[in-house]
Amino acid sequence: MPLFRALLWGPLSIDSRATVAVLQEGSNEFPGTPGFGFRSRRRGPELDGLVDGFVCTPWRLSYVLQLPSVLEGSFRIANSDHRYTIKKATPLGVHVRPSETLTELRGWYMLYLDTMRRNAVPARPYRFFVALWELLQAEGVLQLLLAEQRAGGRSRIIAGTVFLRFGRTV
Repeated sequence: MPLFRALLWGPLSIDSRATVAVLQEGSNEFPGTPGFGFRSRRRGPELDGLVDGFVCTPWRLSYVLQLPSVLEGSFRIANSDHRYTIKKATPLGVHVRPSETLTELRGWYMLYLDTMRRNAVPARPYRFFVALWELLQAEGVLQLLLAEQRAGGRSRIIAGTVFLRFGRTV
């Protein structure tokens, strides 16, 4: 049984002709021996058929979700399950807000490390998130949302997520 080897990349280009040229050059670099595959891991099949023998394989299952419009500073929640969850969390003192400081980023990172360990997934280093924060947060490209629970006059981070924006895509 031949071994299938794959090249896991995709071209970065702004022009379809440049994309084809890069794919053709890449395919010329590899022998046409049986068992060899030239494959790109992408979000969709947009590169299929551009170059002979090139196959596009989904990297991960992706979904596009239209977000609800923003009303009075908060999201209008259309899903009844989400409304129920918010109603349940509010009396428990849970609220969500954007982070504002590197100290808050550090607090979130400790939770991130715990989650990665529990799921047996290698964590990215703290300096990676600091670099993201310093380069992208002030530009409005990065936002760290924190879910905090208030109890006894103190708040603790119980969840958080990093959002990266590009144009109208988050």
